[in-house]
Amino acid sequence: MGYEAKILLDSVNDFDNRLTTFLVTYPRIINAEVLRHRMLSFSSESSRAISLSKVIQRVIDDPFIPIYWGKNQSGMQAKEELTGNALELAKVDWLEAKDHAVNTAKSMEMRKVHKQIAARVLEPFLWVSLIISGTEWQNFFNLRQDYSLPSESLTLQERFNPEFPSQPEVQIISHMMRELYNKSTPIIAGEGYWHLPM
Repeated sequence: MGYEAKILLDSVNDFDNRLTTFLVTYPRIINAEVLRHRMLSFSSESSRAISLSKVIQRVIDDPFIPIYWGKNQSGMQAKEELTGNALELAKVDWLEAKDHAVNTAKSMEMRKVHKQIAARVLEPFLWVSLIISGTEWQNFFNLRQDYSLPSESLTLQERFNPEFPSQPEVQIISHMMRELYNKSTPIIAGEGYWHLPM
């Protein structure tokens, strides 16, 4: 799946209130960070709504793997990245943890453990898709990305700044959304219009 963002519908009413609805995909590990923005409205994909065998296959086929491996330090932000052998071994550790989670979920499936429990061990390695609507996007963008970065970037690494106080994965999806938001021209929502992205 990987990082994805697209605008489903963008509209503005006679009072200049702009309502934008995104469909986004990002690592499930940052879901709580995104969902804490209460001025937005969310509908999130649930791993409980998908068969356990499909969730397991998603992790096998396309696991989330961090692109920035911060070095342990005090504080909430890793401003320095691991290098050399330490970096390579950290990646091996992550993939071994993924394999162990897959094997654990398969074992639980064989024991007839319900997916609402068994799928949870896979969450660090899953991608999640959400529909997010809101009229107050600047607050989200200001808190979740570094505005000194160019508005358009080509690589995921160019979409975050390790010095900025937001997790790189959150910065990446926020940057992608801001880029789309700035390029989008909302449709005029006249009297009687309903913003219905689906």
